[in-house]
Amino acid sequence: MWKNLGDRGAWVSFGPGFERGRWVGRRACALESLPLKADGQASVKLRWTDHRAQVKCDFVPVQHLLPAFPQSKDLEGVVLTGSSQGELVTVMKYSRKTKSLRVRGGCGRVWEEQGINVCQVEILELRS
Repeated sequence: MWKNLGDRGAWVSFGPGFERGRWVGRRACALESLPLKADGQASVKLRWTDHRAQVKCDFVPVQHLLPAFPQSKDLEGVVLTGSSQGELVTVMKYSRKTKSLRVRGGCGRVWEEQGINVCQVEILELRS
């Protein structure tokens, strides 16, 4: 599913099991592709900002991560399940009340998706 993302990184949010819940809800960008199935040993390198605006990079076990859905217009995402699974989409509208998205696919097709069914992605910046 992550093959058609190219040089984009997926956004995730931390679950309650990572560092005793200290980062719950905080969003982070994955700097490498995410495994489709999380076994007990899988981890992925993430980049996020702490409460002091310091950039953190570390390997985090996949079992502590949840997909982070796009929360504003003009962001890119990938559909996680359903008939459009793996399709790269652009958010046209986000409804905060219903947590639903109006998205546009690659061929111009427009449809509604639940926010939890889309994972935000972005083009990674090259850092030295």
